Amino acid sequence: MAGTDQQLKYPLPVLCVERFFSCSLLSFPTLWWVGVVMCDIEDVYEESSEGEEDVEEDELRFSSDEETKSTSAGAVCRQPPSYHSLSADTISKKMFDIVDEVNVVFQLPTPYVRLLLIACKWDKEKLLERYYAGDQEVLFREAHVVPQRRQQSQTDSTTLQVRTQSTAACGAAALPGQEFICDICMLAYIFDAMCGLECGHYFCQECWDSYLKVMVMCEGRSQSIQCPASHCSIVVDEATVLRLLRKPEVRKKYQLLITSSFVQDHPHLRWCPAPGCSHAVLCTNADLQPVVCECGHSFCFKCCEEPHEPVLCNYLTRWKKKCDDDSETSNWIHVNTKECPKCRATIEKNGGCNHMVCSTCRCEYCWVCLGPWAPHGASWYNCNRYNEKESKDARNLQAVS
Repeated sequence: MAGTDQQLKYPLPVLCVERFFSCSLLSFPTLWWVGVVMCDIEDVYEESSEGEEDVEEDELRFSSDEETKSTSAGAVCRQPPSYHSLSADTISKKMFDIVDEVNVVFQLPTPYVRLLLIACKWDKEKLLERYYAGDQEVLFREAHVVPQRRQQSQTDSTTLQVRTQSTAACGAAALPGQEFICDICMLAYIFDAMCGLECGHYFCQECWDSYLKVMVMCEGRSQSIQCPASHCSIVVDEATVLRLLRKPEVRKKYQLLITSSFVQDHPHLRWCPAPGCSHAVLCTNADLQPVVCECGHSFCFKCCEEPHEPVLCNYLTRWKKKCDDDSETSNWIHVNTKECPKCRATIEKNGGCNHMVCSTCRCEYCWVCLGPWAPHGASWYNCNRYNEKESKDARNLQAVS
């Protein structure tokens, strides 16, 4: 082949590819088209002869057919997966990464930012929108956090210390050796032995440790642990809990509950339902089903059941409920329990008034009508908003769910 034809057929990008592969692309039709992609295809065809165009078109058609077959056979392999498995340590790191991303804007203590994210179900965009929409007081109240001015960016909020009793909380200057009464055990303690939150309620460290231990080990609570004071809804932040808990096993259980709550609240995370598996699946496409965990278990991302295509999740739930309705356990649950109107947790009422507080989501509702408790006022034992039709509709809705 003449030198002139060589220049026309092989532009500069093609020659670069030849040098990279250390071979002549003419001997490898597939590699030839790698070079063609790197240059202007139309210019190459215009400078080629008519005979060469026919040969090149045949090669192009052959190469396109091969690419189409390979694409249809391995499209899933080449496309980046829309889900992947995460270990417990990776989940914890991801949680703190989200907090750090938001805190770059807010410049608040890390525990405060985390509680605000929990109130918004870990939706960063929603939190930023509400924070700058002018309803910061409402946002902080919903997150059960005392509003606080922004602190300097240099503040190491991860080492936020539990404040001892101050003049703002006592109403008078605290003198060295001055004693205060713990509102739980009613014993007197010196100033340095009292610990409290921004709400101004202070207790001794012994009572704090006992209270937090019961909340973690007995009730399994992590994100909804409130101040021990009566009628105080301020949430105890993570740094405070870890500081006040004394036993390592209780702190470890609390950290596991924090990670579990993060997965439950995050809309794109699901725990793998396989027995003994501690991984969670992060899926950006909620409609994708099924997903496969790192352990090899396949499940539906929406309902965490086994793959059930083409049956919808709600139909599968109703079918399983119908199959279980004949059992004595199911009949007892249907008669003696009701579902939380917010999180659908099954709750049994074994006494007391009609004011119910869900231990899972902290939703306050009436046991009789299943409506919000706020409009009931002081009607603790008689529902003043009971409507037979509305109550029946609510129970039917729970039966369907």
